[in-house]
Amino acid sequence: MREDMEKGFLKLHATATMVDSLSSGDPETSPQQRRLVGLFSFQKDTAYLYTAALLCETGLLLLEKYGSLPGGCQTPASALGGELTERILKNMDTSLEIKEVKEDEGSSE
Repeated sequence: MREDMEKGFLKLHATATMVDSLSSGDPETSPQQRRLVGLFSFQKDTAYLYTAALLCETGLLLLEKYGSLPGGCQTPASALGGELTERILKNMDTSLEIKEVKEDEGSSE
């Protein structure tokens, strides 16, 4: 069972279009758009091994930030933001790649 968990992995692929309405500085021109692709890779089983590790990393970050968070209800993104992603990338066997796809590279979609 442990061997299977060590061999497991997860690769999350994402695409996005970033719209920068301020890129040209001229409000009369159309906003500039850029297409981005991303890959977030987990090198072990996410069903148990990484679920436990992610819970621990989240809990430790919440402890570190306790007292500096604003009151009221918080979503994970508003409470922890990019700090949790940075912590996951630093302390776990994961990687995150984001790159811009140029128009001349084409698309297979």
